Amino acid sequence: LQGALYFLPMFLAGLGAGVIVTSTNRKWTVGLVVIAASVTVGMSGLIDSLSVFILMRLAHGVLNAVTTPLAMSILADYFPPERRTFANSVINGALYAGEGIASLSIHLIALFGWRINYCIIAMNGCFFALMTICFVVEPPKSKFV
Repeated sequence: LQGALYFLPMFLAGLGAGVIVTSTNRKWTVGLVVIAASVTVGMSGLIDSLSVFILMRLAHGVLNAVTTPLAMSILADYFPPERRTFANSVINGALYAGEGIASLSIHLIALFGWRINYCIIAMNGCFFALMTICFVVEPPKSKFV
C-alpha cells in the first residue's frame, strides 16, 4: 500500500497544505501532525482489519503532505536567502539518509515481526515530534524577504 493509494491522497493534500503555513504556529502544527502521522503508523501495526489499515495509510499520506510546506516555511524564516539553498540541501540529504536508515526495518521485522516494527517507528516519530515542539523556536514569519 505504498503506491497510488498512498501517493494520490498525499499529492492532493499537499496542494492545499500551504494554507496552513500562513494561519498556524508552524512548530506546533508540524509537531502535532507528526504525532498524528505516527499514530496512524502505530495503529497500522495494531489493527487486524485491512480496511482500517488502508484508511491509516491514506491518513498517513495526507498528514505527510502537510509537513513539507510547514518545514520549508520554517526553514525560509530561519535562513537568509544566501544560505537557504544549503539549508534545503541538508534537509533533502536528510530525507535520503532517512530512506536508507528505513532499510533497517528489514532487520527489525526479522527480529520482532512487522507489527512491532510499525510500533517502533510510531514511537520514534512521536519522540521526534515532541523534540520539535520542545526545542524548535517558531521564527517570525517573513523575517527574510
